[in-house]
Amino acid sequence: LHGPKSKLPLLKKIGASAETSSKSTSASHVIDKGEKQESSVISLKLRNLHDLKKPALEAVDSALWKVKESNAKVYSDSEYRVIILSPLLTKEKDNSFKAILLAQDIERILNQYNRRSQQKINFGIGANTGDLVVESKDGKFKFISMGNTITLSKKLSQISNSEVLISENLHRKTSTKVKVDRTQQEGVWKLKKVIDHTPHSEFINRFVQKQKTNFKQHSPH
Repeated sequence: LHGPKSKLPLLKKIGASAETSSKSTSASHVIDKGEKQESSVISLKLRNLHDLKKPALEAVDSALWKVKESNAKVYSDSEYRVIILSPLLTKEKDNSFKAILLAQDIERILNQYNRRSQQKINFGIGANTGDLVVESKDGKFKFISMGNTITLSKKLSQISNSEVLISENLHRKTSTKVKVDRTQQEGVWKLKKVIDHTPHSEFINRFVQKQKTNFKQHSPH
């Protein structure tokens, strides 16, 4: 099924943005001997980041803690938190499903916080998979984006409304493991359900229980 023509401008903007991004990094001299690897990228956009108070920031940190535990790298870029999962970091060839699981973890934690707190975190999550040139040297991980790998994940997080939006590439690689809904944008899918997220259930349950305890402690008697 094909959507209305109104979808096209967004896709053109994504392509143009990606082209600019790749041009700006193609001449980079930061990486000496990089290796091209298919990697997965999650973008978390925090629209009201500068207005968030300590409890909200702690909720964001809790969400990103699970990401770091999975050997992914998290980079701050203004209102974005860009999460990189490449084989060089995770020691896993395919990180597409792991990216879905982590993106869902972040979504659940932040929405759980929003349901119980007066100050809401205005966020969006986008996930994509594509090629990066990566290198690990002197204990530092470096990367250069190829094509729209990172740009598209950021674009998806821009249009996301407290949900996980995934690209066509990521959807194709994980279609047997997740359920998604079509969106009004061509090639953009909304994550509906992960068929098997058992490895992450314990972490989510612990976080939810902690939030309930904190809520009771701060509630007026």
